[in-house]
Amino acid sequence: MKEPILAVDPGKTGGLAFRNYEGDITLRKWTTEADFLEYCNDKVFPEVDHAVVEDVPVFVSGATSNASSFKLGHNFGFICGAIQANFIPLELAKPREWQKGLHG
Repeated sequence: MKEPILAVDPGKTGGLAFRNYEGDITLRKWTTEADFLEYCNDKVFPEVDHAVVEDVPVFVSGATSNASSFKLGHNFGFICGAIQANFIPLELAKPREWQKGLHG
């Protein structure tokens, strides 16, 4: 039996990955806060033991608009708040950490 875990990318085109007790993994994009909460309240929060959210940088890049940076920060705060409101332990992961094992 595997430990249920939730992993979330708060970016504009982000999404979530959820592994349940059986080890099944669900990948899901979300577009609105209501969509995120509806899915997580029904399927994830009752089962998950731990969550990891990509830690967003204070400064994204000079090429990123203020609106995009604000949206990223807003998503990040909303996701972290929703997870913590459900008393789920939360870990923040820097992009370099979780992307280390990816190829391509």
